[in-house]
Amino acid sequence: MDAEEAGYMIPDSGYPNLIAGFNFIHKNKRADMNYKDLEVWKIARELSIKIHKMTLTLPKFEMYEEGSQIRRSSKSIRSTIVEG
Repeated sequence: MDAEEAGYMIPDSGYPNLIAGFNFIHKNKRADMNYKDLEVWKIARELSIKIHKMTLTLPKFEMYEEGSQIRRSSKSIRSTIVEG
């Protein structure tokens, strides 16, 4: 049984002999799915906004070094979700 018989479509990559398992798209799933549709990304976004606002209330001596690091790390969670 080949990939198409199993219910998978192989995107046209321009290389007909190159078939990688991670390039299969199931026919029953939406091909236009966006990371912004993921519930976990929405929660991470809301949380990073709350964390950013919280860091703005830190004392001046902590706002620039520690605050910046906290803000960057909270935003990296969303980036990691998108990469996955």
